[in-house]
Amino acid sequence: MTPSNLNLDSNLFKKLGVDPVQLYIGVAVFTLVPLFLGIILEQYFLFLIPLAVAFIIFCILDFKKLYLLLLFFIPLSMEVNVPGGFSTDLPAEPLMILLMGIYFLYITTNRDKINWDFVKHPIIQVLIIHIVWIFISALYAEIKLIAIKFFLAKLWYVSVFVFLTGLIIKTKEDFKQALLFICIPLVYTILASLVKHASLGFSFDDVNRSLVPFFRNHVNYAALLSLLLPFIWMAPKWHSNKNAIRFFKVARVVVILGLVFAYTRGAWLSLIMAGIFIFVLKRKWIGKSIIAGVIVLIGTGFYMVKNNQYLDHAPDFSTTIYHADLGEHLSATTEFKDVSGAERIYRWVASIKMSGEHLLTGFGPNNFYHYYKSHTVSMFSTYVSDNPEKSGTHNYFLMTLTEQGIIGLLLFILLTFFIFRNGAMLYHECKDKEQKEFVLVILTSMLIIYVQLMLSDLVEALKIGVFFFFNVALLVNQDLLHKKKKI
Repeated sequence: MTPSNLNLDSNLFKKLGVDPVQLYIGVAVFTLVPLFLGIILEQYFLFLIPLAVAFIIFCILDFKKLYLLLLFFIPLSMEVNVPGGFSTDLPAEPLMILLMGIYFLYITTNRDKINWDFVKHPIIQVLIIHIVWIFISALYAEIKLIAIKFFLAKLWYVSVFVFLTGLIIKTKEDFKQALLFICIPLVYTILASLVKHASLGFSFDDVNRSLVPFFRNHVNYAALLSLLLPFIWMAPKWHSNKNAIRFFKVARVVVILGLVFAYTRGAWLSLIMAGIFIFVLKRKWIGKSIIAGVIVLIGTGFYMVKNNQYLDHAPDFSTTIYHADLGEHLSATTEFKDVSGAERIYRWVASIKMSGEHLLTGFGPNNFYHYYKSHTVSMFSTYVSDNPEKSGTHNYFLMTLTEQGIIGLLLFILLTFFIFRNGAMLYHECKDKEQKEFVLVILTSMLIIYVQLMLSDLVEALKIGVFFFFNVALLVNQDLLHKKKKI
């Protein structure tokens, strides 16, 4: 099955028990009645209903185009607040929900086309168990409504960007087309932001203003650019079309400029760590590095907890401030007087204290913000501790522990282990030079995401989270492709 024939077959309506004649009559009614009512009532917006019906039918019959349209809209999507205290990303999230429904319809009517090797892959199995656990922890949540909403959002992220991506993006050739649909609007958003930022003198203090309306803040913006940079960097080598080669060479420069003027330390650090990761991977030191990292983390944890040693690292409220100048900002970082760094510790301490109260199931997905302030230590507070943005722990591992309990954290760590263990094994087993290179790029992109997860809760951000799951699907398909070649 190739991506070109990914559509619902002609026997769909029989499989669903729908009489085609009745369907055609229904379509005619939904087309003619709105037109008639629009003319009689002079409510011309009703003319859009037939277009919507036609669009939905088109999407169902050829959903690969809708999938590519979704990829195109990801960089362009804007966060919009909706009633009930929720927010959504338009137009990407509604398209995701639509595609999830179409995907479930597809596998229901084409069960013989389900790739069970993909479903049974260890990475996918752990991911499925983790999603099930998120649902269980949502049932035990302190505030169940927002927890269930979190679970549903996770469900359509995984359905579309793991399972549907696994169905559509099977090879590097498939990926090349998808990357173009992502990068064309991405370059536009970067250029628009750079032009606006230039009008503000490339001021560090004004960087967030220059990103409106496409990005919430410079952290999310730089995270997206950094995780896509490995793919964009290698893309000219993958294409034979001269126009595509020129485009990606220009995109390289634009993305690097965007990263430079994003002034985001986490993204810069992740790129440095990516270089170290490639060095370590090529020398087969991944296992040793993981063991060393675990020892350092456990040792640091014991040191901080012993005799409440962590209290000695509380910031000075009067000197821990926001710096509008980049130089002062970086200097404050090295001196541990940066307000964003201090605020992270403030929330990490609260997160650790919270985790002890609901160790098994956590407080529930998306519940951290509503309870953390009563668990904070005032010595670590900063002048931004009011948290008007309602942001989380700024560490995805601690967020998972607090909201999903120890089981949720262990499942996410296990998922992480399988991603990098299986990815490293695949990289070293690959004899095909091009496939080996592609696997390296996927793993490097994942490493860039994980470095920033230590400082932010980015899996829940649309423009980063979708690529976390997207990369999972790419890696699993490359592993399956490699195993087929070995047979």
